[in-house]
Amino acid sequence: MFLLVGEPSDMCIRQVSEMLHDAGDDARVVSPATIIAHGFAWYEGGTSPQQAMLRLVDGAGGRLEGILLRHLWFGRCLQFPNNEDQQYADYETSTGLSALFAAIALPVINRPHFAYPIMEHYTPLDLGDILHANDLASQEMLVTTRLAMALDFVRKNEGQALVSSIFDPTARIAVTLAEAEAEFISLLQHGPVCLSQRLKATAVRAFVVDNQVYAERAVQPWLPKQHTVDRALTQFVPVVLPPDLSAQCCGVTTLLGLTFGQLSLAETVDGQYICCGVSPLPDYSMCQAATQSAITHALIRILKQVE
Repeated sequence: MFLLVGEPSDMCIRQVSEMLHDAGDDARVVSPATIIAHGFAWYEGGTSPQQAMLRLVDGAGGRLEGILLRHLWFGRCLQFPNNEDQQYADYETSTGLSALFAAIALPVINRPHFAYPIMEHYTPLDLGDILHANDLASQEMLVTTRLAMALDFVRKNEGQALVSSIFDPTARIAVTLAEAEAEFISLLQHGPVCLSQRLKATAVRAFVVDNQVYAERAVQPWLPKQHTVDRALTQFVPVVLPPDLSAQCCGVTTLLGLTFGQLSLAETVDGQYICCGVSPLPDYSMCQAATQSAITHALIRILKQVE
């Protein structure tokens, strides 16, 4: 049995499940809320130390062969009216389940690790040492609570920048110097602002699966008003990245402990590649069918431990 932890609507979960079923394998999709609400019976050992038996709430069960994790934070699946109780429940459920999935001696994509905080998206600010270790350039960023520093950042970047609240650094909008002050004043009322260099570049998305890289490149450069580097606002086509860049991408995901990760890259007019963020929950739903199929096959090879 293969355990796929995530929502049935997730394209990755759906494609892996369908491909496993087509091959005659037993694949069970279980949502995080179901695990927390009902739990499951888990038996380590058996005929070998690497064997685990699993029994789900619906009575289905069997020998577990591999796990695909498409959910990283198991909090908020239980709701409490008291904030202190909510925080305690979030911490205990997430820590307990993460430790369980981290310890099992079976293929786990992505196995939880504790070297870095659990995030759905790592910005260049979160990845400074890792990007530097892999000699990968990063998008210039600034987090500040000071209006003067924010405006100075825009001036130094040709009078334009991408801005967001620190609480959601991926929801960025482009601003010019003329409109920046009003936007910053509004955001600073709620906390620090996160500013990013607005790159004149072409978007590239690179998916790393067990040190194999599958990439797509935008057909043409674009700089939309509502801007995130990896949004599907234009057509992408498959591309083979330079070997050294592929190695750098693999190095980043390895240091983050990711079997499966996505790098958002920007290719400048002079051929330089700049990292704008990394996600441990890759979204390849907007990729070409050939890219989707290649990634799904690669994930299944990991689960089945096939070279």
